[in-house]
Amino acid sequence: MNASHFPYRPLQAQTQEIRIIQVLPLAEESNDSSQVHCKLKHVHLTDEPEYCALSYVWGDPQAKSTITLDDRQVGVTVNLETVLRQLAGNLRDKRDNHLDLWVDALCIDQANAHEKTQQVSLMNQIYNKATQTIFWLGTASDDSNVAIECLEWLSTQRQQNFRRVLSWTQVQFDPEADLTSDVGTIQSSLDVILAVLCSDDMRRLRALGALFDRQWFRRVWVLQEAALSTSGVGMIGAASFDAYDLECGFNLLCGLRDYLRMVPIVATADAWQGTTSSSPSAVADFLTQKLGSATAVVFSRGALYLRQLLYLLANPDAPLEASDERDYVFALLGLATDAEELGTRSDYSKNWSQIRVNVAKACLKHYGYGMEVLFFCKSRPGRCPSQQAPSEGFDARNENTGEDVPSWAPDWSPLRLPRPLSIRSRFSFLRGGGRRNAYNACGNTKSNITDESFLPNGVLALCATRVDPITLRGSQLTNSSSSSSSDNNNNAALAAYLTAINHTFYPAATTFYKTFPLISAALYKTPIADRSLVHNYEPQRTSAGDDALLQQGYVDLLNRRTSRDAARYADIARYKLCGRRPFATARGMLGLGPVELREGDVVWVLWGADVPFVLRREGGGAGEGRWSVVGEAYVHGIMDGEATTRTGPKWEEIHLV
Repeated sequence: MNASHFPYRPLQAQTQEIRIIQVLPLAEESNDSSQVHCKLKHVHLTDEPEYCALSYVWGDPQAKSTITLDDRQVGVTVNLETVLRQLAGNLRDKRDNHLDLWVDALCIDQANAHEKTQQVSLMNQIYNKATQTIFWLGTASDDSNVAIECLEWLSTQRQQNFRRVLSWTQVQFDPEADLTSDVGTIQSSLDVILAVLCSDDMRRLRALGALFDRQWFRRVWVLQEAALSTSGVGMIGAASFDAYDLECGFNLLCGLRDYLRMVPIVATADAWQGTTSSSPSAVADFLTQKLGSATAVVFSRGALYLRQLLYLLANPDAPLEASDERDYVFALLGLATDAEELGTRSDYSKNWSQIRVNVAKACLKHYGYGMEVLFFCKSRPGRCPSQQAPSEGFDARNENTGEDVPSWAPDWSPLRLPRPLSIRSRFSFLRGGGRRNAYNACGNTKSNITDESFLPNGVLALCATRVDPITLRGSQLTNSSSSSSSDNNNNAALAAYLTAINHTFYPAATTFYKTFPLISAALYKTPIADRSLVHNYEPQRTSAGDDALLQQGYVDLLNRRTSRDAARYADIARYKLCGRRPFATARGMLGLGPVELREGDVVWVLWGADVPFVLRREGGGAGEGRWSVVGEAYVHGIMDGEATTRTGPKWEEIHLV
């Protein structure tokens, strides 16, 4: 019998009733083939029951093991049986009678959509009220104990030596810093940590990387489970660690990565003794890749709006996973502090297309001043086949309904979600010069999206200023990635790509930018989207004092000269070029837009939007004003409101479909 066919007794929703299981200890004489025994009972959250909650990955639904639940044989996934066996063995060793545990797969009737909807709405309370949450990261490996020991050491270092660093984005790393200054002291301490992590051929760093690669960090429900738990313990096999050590260790590694990115030549030579396979750039790349896998779990803490949580899904290098696409939204609602204001809730009676439209409508009305939802739009989804390879347990019934979905309703599945050019972060940045966002293409124009903005047949009416049609489309940088290597071969490939852009787009640029300095600025700033730092949550533009350094890095890169400035420019360019291609408009504007753009698409500034958008005309005649969203764009020369202020904000009403 599968858990979905278990004869569950109904729950009383009005009293916030839930089920928990009592895990019983393994028998003293038990061996690896003995079965795990559990009992099921009902409790009321209003009675403040004591229980633990389990956070784990379901695993392959086709790979089954059997447990005993209320004297019935029940099939569960192998991963769930493994963690229950470990907990039951711990009870036997400690001579405890039982462990009260909430487990979603067993405590919710997964075959009952109504109950599933009601219980999912309680999950924020279930994890928040649990005495402890057990984060099961999987079985032990050869290096898992090394990773745990290293996490605990990093946590101690973070608390002892970097307590004053509230956010690494506030640290102005400087290769010329005085060793007695605050920055110099921080950098010296980071050098010591580097030396430890990179010794013995990076054994500790590789162990941490393997830890962050575990599938637990990719499960979308983990965001809520980790963020809402008041007390957590991580488990890998029989070993355990405090969940706070994971957060502190991750934070310190982020600082280490930023240090190497900003000042790649400062790290002391002692850090590289004992290894011949690493360098500061290689370690920075390694950290960027591995930390990316765990970023969503760690960054989902604190008071967050739904729009901020949705940004966590836009990480194609380490996409979150769900067995049901609807969970990409439902898993975030329990964390969103404004979910009630938005009027959104989990409802498994609705399909994925309906949920996408409902979420887009709610966010556009609630956050309409920035048009942020449209940042996540990518070409026209409609009836296009999915690009996502199903993850383990993926429910194909929900992958593609075959229904047309408006182009203004993003597909929140991470592998189909573009990474926005700029993110309005909840953090305060010194490195961003106090800017809330990197761009302000709309200038002083505002949007006011109401129920009346949504017309029949999925049409969204907006005010917009037409900029220019695209007449020249460039190629995509192959193998571009936010975690790309900075070695000579990759830099040579990037240099060749940038050289080709120069040859292709220079003639067009001369018709708009006129003077050589303006043309030169357009050519070197467009591949980096006019940004001084890699990540999109850091809003600093190249005009913030390091314009000359980045331009020199661009020149060094084109001339195949190795320099710190060239390495920095290459890092930024690869990140911004990932998933994008250059283009030129009829008047000679240079831009960077989605790879799906075509010649004939048109650049528009939507009123209230921070960035321009590439739109595609839909139909003719009566459909003259109907457009679909291809994606957001960087267009050099109009990112600070120029398109709406040069000749006055000429506008027209357009219909997005």
